[in-house]
Amino acid sequence: MILKRFGKEPTGKRLERINNAENSQNGTFQNIEPTAVQPEDVSMFKIMKQMLNRPKTVRPSAEIPHKKADLLNINTKKPAVVWFGHSSYLLSFKGYNILVDPVFSGFASPFKFFGKSFPGTDLYQAEDFPKIDLLILTHDHYDHLDYKFLKQLRSKVLKIVTSLGVAEHLEYTTWYNHRT
Repeated sequence: MILKRFGKEPTGKRLERINNAENSQNGTFQNIEPTAVQPEDVSMFKIMKQMLNRPKTVRPSAEIPHKKADLLNINTKKPAVVWFGHSSYLLSFKGYNILVDPVFSGFASPFKFFGKSFPGTDLYQAEDFPKIDLLILTHDHYDHLDYKFLKQLRSKVLKIVTSLGVAEHLEYTTWYNHRT
């Protein structure tokens, strides 16, 4: 269901933990250092207009060079890092695998008309991955939290590290069913 892809606001004990956190104000986390999301002298309308009218030179003129690694047979006697593009990467060492922000469903958006991945950046399927000892999800933007791919990878993931709010999303979407 597409609405579930938008997640759910934290509730219960998790919401209490958020509200009691040192950097929580009025029910939301605040950056320790002030960080402007939007410049003061620019309207949201102007930002959206510029995004919709970006020049063609913003996108690569050719397919991004790539080589598909055999993730199931990585030699992990030495630390190995496989970067998949943007924020997605796999760290492997001595048989221990850490996957960070996997986005492989072809879109960094809940909508098929926006956020299509560049050719060559969505080569992998869940079956290409070894067991994942630790999955790290840094935050819930769609270019970091790929619900469709996470559902496919679910049986291979042993442990998850994420924020309280993202944990609520995972439980709501029935991807993970343990409240902490």
